[in-house]
Amino acid sequence: MIVKDPEIIRLIQELGEHYRNNISSKYVKKAFLNLTLDIGDFNRIESFTEEAEYAISFEYGLNELYDRILALARFIHDVKTNILPNLKGLAGSIDGVDAEKEKILRDIAINNFPANLGILSDKVHQLFIKVFELDKKTNGEKNPFFNRNPALKEIGQLLIE
Repeated sequence: MIVKDPEIIRLIQELGEHYRNNISSKYVKKAFLNLTLDIGDFNRIESFTEEAEYAISFEYGLNELYDRILALARFIHDVKTNILPNLKGLAGSIDGVDAEKEKILRDIAINNFPANLGILSDKVHQLFIKVFELDKKTNGEKNPFFNRNPALKEIGQLLIE
């Protein structure tokens, strides 16, 4: 089943925009090299958030949406655990032309990163709820696709830890 729900598409677009502008900024992206996230999950996140601005033209099934939501939840947990405590050191130094200006922008990005990660977590949770509701509506209360994949049960825990 291809998901065409306008609310889900809007959430995907908002999530992608927030990720590109506030999470995957050039000032903190170097720190992502320290993630323990599986390369498959990272690729799902990158493609999902890059494609988000074109979400209307992409066709996602429930399983694909759940896979991307799970990858984002794992990313958020991994960042909270392995990046956030040492973000300033992991983000790297800035040299060259306009170094002072770039350092100020990097410090702003670093200082706002925890709040921006929280916003991302909230957006992922909102998307998860909408996809789950559609899943139950489509597949019935007793047989949603969610129940067929045990790994999906960890989404909520990953987002709150």
